[in-house]
Amino acid sequence: MASSSNINRELARYMAFAFCTADALLEVQPDGEIAFATGATNSLFGFGATTLVGKNIAELAADEDSTLIHTLLKLATNGQRFQNVPAQFQQSGGVGAPITLNGYNVPDLGGHCLITAKATSSQDAPAKKLDAETDSGLMDADSFELAVEARLANPNTDEELTFIGLTGLPELQGRLSPDEWQVLQNRFGTFLNAVSSGGDTAAQLGDDKFGLLHSKGLPVSDVENQLVQFTKAADPDNIGAETTSQSLDPKSMDLSGPELARAVLYTIRQVADSGSDAGNILSANISDRLQESARNIAIVKATIEGSLFDIAYQPIVALDDEAVHHFEALVRISDPECLLIRLNLSALPKMSGWRSNLISQCVEN
Repeated sequence: MASSSNINRELARYMAFAFCTADALLEVQPDGEIAFATGATNSLFGFGATTLVGKNIAELAADEDSTLIHTLLKLATNGQRFQNVPAQFQQSGGVGAPITLNGYNVPDLGGHCLITAKATSSQDAPAKKLDAETDSGLMDADSFELAVEARLANPNTDEELTFIGLTGLPELQGRLSPDEWQVLQNRFGTFLNAVSSGGDTAAQLGDDKFGLLHSKGLPVSDVENQLVQFTKAADPDNIGAETTSQSLDPKSMDLSGPELARAVLYTIRQVADSGSDAGNILSANISDRLQESARNIAIVKATIEGSLFDIAYQPIVALDDEAVHHFEALVRISDPECLLIRLNLSALPKMSGWRSNLISQCVEN
């Protein structure tokens, strides 16, 4: 059995480790009750370390960040770390300056969450990634596609892909000053990255659409509620925006690796290129859209592999002397009556009976 001196030394090391990058350390139960606190808690939270014990950390937060704290605790309970998340807490003179929080669940402490907190400075603002080109600091669609493709290549990942639309966000931008809009965008980016896999697999796919690769245990409804809370807190009219979301588990599809990746990437591109009507694009079933993308990819692949096409060369002539300038190559399906009759159907994915349905349509036609 370890001696008390050895235990005290280990505790001192953990405390020193925490205070190398933070001003205070909290141990928080899953329900939010603070079980232990030390450090500069008075300046950060308005209470001394001893007084903090027994209080609920979410109830100490500013009204607009209470839901955020609950969401972070749920993430930690599900085994996900959150990093560099700014949050504001109530002080005796009003709401204090933002505090940067980091936390993770510690099974050896009965599932409690250890949270480090430090005063936020200008240097702590999340830096934009080199591959991020959005106001929120999130990845753009191209970078998100690469990140998702890399994740799908790992057979051990157990993640879902969620698309979130914020209806009314462009209108909200018109009610905010440029500085207020940038603050809101930064809050979106910091929060969505914090709840994404690895802390960096979230993207802004349009003016009002976001993509998120995350663990299956993520409470997506809580993420939506937090985004709505952000918009209402920023809106001078307290209208905010409404959310629509669709999640899918790419690996639940009966597709091989390459076809799965292509179908998912094509679906991401469809969402990103759908304009600013988030509610409309996300009202359709994303899983059906993914299946349709996979179906089209499989048909094109089988068409190419079976050489079921002809190439016609059309001359392009100059208008002044009618001389042939170059040829335009046109691909034409060699069996336009019914392509599927000539396809090797065994090479196509077996997805929910769509092959038999297409064969029936082909025979009927």
